[in-house]
Amino acid sequence: MDQLAKPSPNAITPLGRVSVFVLYQFGYRTIAAWAARRRSRHALARLDDRLLKDIGVDRLTRDREVLAPFWR
Repeated sequence: MDQLAKPSPNAITPLGRVSVFVLYQFGYRTIAAWAARRRSRHALARLDDRLLKDIGVDRLTRDREVLAPFWR
């Protein structure tokens, strides 16, 4: 009866043994994606009208993208 109450040290919990690494990896990738969006939006904000026309983006679209929250 006593063994049923104590989980085995090798038992896989709901988070699992690998899940902590997966959570860290997810967090790292999320932060990296946010930083990439910030860099891209910063670069987009610096483009002049000629370059915006070249890539097919108008000023309104650029402004909307530049002002978007980093998590989107």
